Amino acid sequence: MSQFIIRQFDKYFVEKDDHFLHQLSTFYCNIWRFDPNFAEYMQCTNGDCGKYFSYNDYHQKNITCCTICSSPLTDAWKEDDVAQTIINLINMEEDFFGVVAVLPDFTNTILGFCWGYNKKLETITDKKVQQAVFNDSGYTPYFNEIASDTSYRNQGIGSSLCRTLTEWMQRTSPNIPGYLHTHENSPARRLFEKAGYNFLCYDEKMGDGRIFMYVDKCKNLTPENL
Repeated sequence: MSQFIIRQFDKYFVEKDDHFLHQLSTFYCNIWRFDPNFAEYMQCTNGDCGKYFSYNDYHQKNITCCTICSSPLTDAWKEDDVAQTIINLINMEEDFFGVVAVLPDFTNTILGFCWGYNKKLETITDKKVQQAVFNDSGYTPYFNEIASDTSYRNQGIGSSLCRTLTEWMQRTSPNIPGYLHTHENSPARRLFEKAGYNFLCYDEKMGDGRIFMYVDKCKNLTPENL
């Protein structure tokens, strides 16, 4: 089993280490480009459609235009765009909490990442999610991202990352409902269920097996089970 360190990062950490942001955004893009469940290698350029296509769709089936609206395709994930998105999230200050798993050596190679933040209720568009997380605070703790290097799976990285984030949610928003978005067949779903999240509904807009999960109050999360 590989040793790893869980390290929190914030805007001050990123400002001190430009290489970290580049490494994180590159790692992020490669994770989601080749994830077999999400298959987000290319994306339709029509904002009203936005359908994703896999590596095999593009390179083996020669699908170069959207099969729904015939619009051209573009890279689903671009490193510069992801880096800017991460910066924007980090600048939410106390509303953002991010951690990475890294090798304990001079390279600090990223093995996994996880982050979440307090999302404004007014930005949620799915009606079932709106109803499930509605509360007087005006926000909901959103478990936004988690992933680990496929070469280091089943070594406790995902569990450690998930535990750290859900413990933060318990501390900061114990009485607030939270939610997340994942795929019904994603290995991470088992982590979310152990952490106390329950299936809420399918994402009818994006489809392709994407689901929403929620917890009625963050104090009911169970990071100790991870």
